[in-house]
Amino acid sequence: MFQEAEPVGSGEVIRAWGRLRQRVPEGSSQLAYLNRLTGVGFSDLRHLREVRTWCAHPEEHGYPAQDEVDRALACARKALSRLPTIPVTASSGTTVANGACPDAARCPPSASAEPLSTAGRPTASPGPAHVRDRTAERRPTPLEAAYREAKNACAAEPPHEAVAAADRLLSIAEREFGPTHVRTLEIQYEVAQWLGDAGYYQEAVDLLDEIVACRVDQRGADHPTTLAAEHLLGWWSARCGPWTEAAELLLDVAARSARVLGPDHPDTRLSASDVAEVAEDGAALDAEPGTAAGWFARQRRAAIIDLAHPGTPAQTQDLLARWRILASAATRVLGNAHPETLAARIEQAYATHQAGKVSEAAELYDQLSAHVKAHRTADAGPHDRRPPSERGMPDTELVSALGTVLDGALGPEDPTILLVLLLAAHRKGEDGDAEGARLQLADLTVRLHEACGPDHPRSLAARRELAHWTGESGARDDAHRLFDELARDTVRVLGRRHPTTLLALQGQGHWAGECGHAEYARSRLTDLVLPIAAAFGADHPTAIRARLQRARWTGESGEVAAAHRQFEELAPWAVRALGTGHPITVQVLLGAARWTAEAGLPGAAAAQLREVLDVLTRELGADHVTTLDARERLVQWTGDSGDPQGAYEQCERLIPDLERVFGPEHWTTLVARYNSAHWACAAGRHDLAARMFAALEDAFHRVQGPHGTWTLSVQHRKANCVGEAGDTAQANRYYSELVPKAMAALGEADPTARLIKQWAEHWRNRHRS
Repeated sequence: MFQEAEPVGSGEVIRAWGRLRQRVPEGSSQLAYLNRLTGVGFSDLRHLREVRTWCAHPEEHGYPAQDEVDRALACARKALSRLPTIPVTASSGTTVANGACPDAARCPPSASAEPLSTAGRPTASPGPAHVRDRTAERRPTPLEAAYREAKNACAAEPPHEAVAAADRLLSIAEREFGPTHVRTLEIQYEVAQWLGDAGYYQEAVDLLDEIVACRVDQRGADHPTTLAAEHLLGWWSARCGPWTEAAELLLDVAARSARVLGPDHPDTRLSASDVAEVAEDGAALDAEPGTAAGWFARQRRAAIIDLAHPGTPAQTQDLLARWRILASAATRVLGNAHPETLAARIEQAYATHQAGKVSEAAELYDQLSAHVKAHRTADAGPHDRRPPSERGMPDTELVSALGTVLDGALGPEDPTILLVLLLAAHRKGEDGDAEGARLQLADLTVRLHEACGPDHPRSLAARRELAHWTGESGARDDAHRLFDELARDTVRVLGRRHPTTLLALQGQGHWAGECGHAEYARSRLTDLVLPIAAAFGADHPTAIRARLQRARWTGESGEVAAAHRQFEELAPWAVRALGTGHPITVQVLLGAARWTAEAGLPGAAAAQLREVLDVLTRELGADHVTTLDARERLVQWTGDSGDPQGAYEQCERLIPDLERVFGPEHWTTLVARYNSAHWACAAGRHDLAARMFAALEDAFHRVQGPHGTWTLSVQHRKANCVGEAGDTAQANRYYSELVPKAMAALGEADPTARLIKQWAEHWRNRHRS
């Protein structure tokens, strides 16, 4: 449908539409006027206008395909050729060439001028010249005569006895076939089209009401012919009644058409375009300003509140289509910068992400972010790249800008404003302020309960975020309790297999493990892996995260071999489905390396971790805490695999980075210095290790006190290295001071105190010998 290269004829399309627009008087509907002026159908003119917009503004979607441009060119040339020759009367009727339907795209194939049959015998259809020549050989049937009379009467300028002729045709059809026969419905559909084109809008609407009811009973509400009839009903209703109700009907038809026929089907595109056109024309003719904005606001709230629980895939598709059409129509009618347009677009992106379409949601957020930043001051900074953990979610700058723009326009308790605050709290947590996110969410949860109700998915999502960031801020027991309560409520409201319920149960299991219940977490997540894969898809990030958590808690519960096997199976799957740089893939690869080491293969674990480090450095940066933690693990596994000198050298390269990021006396930095001294000793460099441990004494003394476990352990390691370097006498002097201090501080039953006492005895015996 779209392409990057500019198609041939795009400039001619733009110029031709400009010439046609010049002929439209100010205040008139462009399509309606040009239809009367040229006789070109509404659908062709509408397509020409759409293609002109795509050609003039390719930055959003790209250029239209060549076949679309060719069709638009044909329409433009036909319309231009008719400008000086087709007269326009003062009547509201439509000039029709050769008696053809001026808007054939609104007619389904079954409603076109196909041959009618009487008593099962096919006969010719009145209309085209070659058919008329054939039917001239015999007397037309009453149905054929009535068909021709009604069609010509509606097409006349002005329409002459159109309603009476239509009634006669419908009476004959009902008598011939029966009131609900498919042929009767087809004729009724054509008659409704003719009456609407002739300006008899109310008569067309009354007839279409009957057609829709019959087609719903016979073929179902989502059958293409039912959708076509409902679309025509909405189109003509806008001409004789409140445009707001007609636009709402067209919106519903467009959403269902997107699911049934596909979002790029011509009928779907026509219905979606008509939503905007009806709203645009209605707003232009409405005496009271703000009616269009109010209509979009009502539709937005209805999509949030009334369609809150899409329990089936079909309902989810309808909801996504509704947001897509609303956002597009609001952009066309209200403009890019209108608050209702921005609100519809943020809701569309959020619903897309909630439906599991992460990459599509990321693209929508990027488009919205680029637009918002383009309308800010000229010296605004460049677009910031979101961290990889937030693919499919908005960045901090976008959330802040939307909150500023929408708060004053929509009000503090509008559901979309509360959504923006929910996204802002999520971003705050992802940016490292888990406690700040928890505090914001505690207040936001109460406000969402009041605005949307306690059982609304948005309220449940806020509770899930609150539970998660409560755990991340350190209150693991509280997080486990909150997820327990959330799981019970989601099961009650949505059922056990609903995706929102599965996410709550997943959080319940994970935080149970974080609270020390590893076996429960393993069992819970094992039960959830298959339902989550069925609900989200096996390649969805949520499904892969569930397998990751199951493997982790399998290992934590003591089944190391099973955890190692599960991670080995999951790693290539995550790389294929999400890519090497995806945050969940990185966690999987880190887990695979960890449980490879736990399985007794530190060399293989170190090799795996080196590959992951390149990804971490590229995606998160060399100073990110996850990157630094991985480097610490690499030091450990390098040493455990039999290369203490390599571990010492890696640790020495790591320490300056830790001092720069955390500070020289941060606990992480001091532990790294301890490990460096340990690997220097293991590599046989005992004098160097003794000096390194001696240099650590004062730092641990300041951080932990003179009797802290680590302070005593550093003194023990210093004495041990001095003895290994050959000075057993000095080692004995160190231990003679250390043993009483350790026994007094830790107690004789403490493992560290007993270890110090054993090594003191060892060096005493070595010195005597």
